[in-house]
Amino acid sequence: MMPTTPEPPWRTRAFVEHTMGMAVSLHIRVAHDEFDSRTDELADAAHRAFAALHRADDVFSTYRADSDLMRIRRGELDETEADPWYADVRALCEEAATVTNGLFTTDLVGPDGSRGYDPTGLVKGFAVERAADVLRAVPGIVFCLNAGGDLTCDAGAGASASIERVWRVGISDPRDAAGVVATIELTQGALATSGTAQRGAHIVDPRTNVDENRRRGQESPMGHGGECASVTVVGPDLIWADVWATACFLEPDALAFSRMAASYRVAHLQA
Repeated sequence: MMPTTPEPPWRTRAFVEHTMGMAVSLHIRVAHDEFDSRTDELADAAHRAFAALHRADDVFSTYRADSDLMRIRRGELDETEADPWYADVRALCEEAATVTNGLFTTDLVGPDGSRGYDPTGLVKGFAVERAADVLRAVPGIVFCLNAGGDLTCDAGAGASASIERVWRVGISDPRDAAGVVATIELTQGALATSGTAQRGAHIVDPRTNVDENRRRGQESPMGHGGECASVTVVGPDLIWADVWATACFLEPDALAFSRMAASYRVAHLQA
């Protein structure tokens, strides 16, 4: 008779919703002996976390004519009357443009063909971190919130030491959607990847106004000189991990001389 494998001292509850144009998954780990009694509490926490993402979509979507962003771009809404998150993101975008020496930009052409302020490159990280704030306030849990491959993980106060903290994240092969080129272990913090494998994502180099996803993915399938096909950055906050993944996709050494280099690093660069 084969020996049985003992159950781990923790269990996982998973939730998935589609928002902001992508699938978002939330995995919550909790002590095994608390799992059944906290079912409703975990579902409520997940609902409130996803509500933060839906709020971000209401404010910043470039695909919805009724979003605050698009109404402002059409002159129908004054910035001072928009959701307070609008001003928060605007300030963060200005900081991102400064610290990356202009590699991060919000001057983009939107889905409707109009050019204007578009904070898409920062909004996902901002929204996920606001959702994670909800989860950090839930005691005794360990969680990972994954939005289209960019994620943040953390724990609530008093989480049992018996709950596994490590999350193993596979990095997609930018030239083979079914492949994984690296696995990164993360216990607390954020991970973001920018590259040619991300369908629907367009990283425009503000220095040349060229869509680098398209150029590198189509024109140079086997690599193009010293350029990379994807960059993964890890650090304490998804806002800045995502910003630096974008900047390092355009200029691999962009982070090296930044004041943020002590907190953020390139965890994987795929040529």
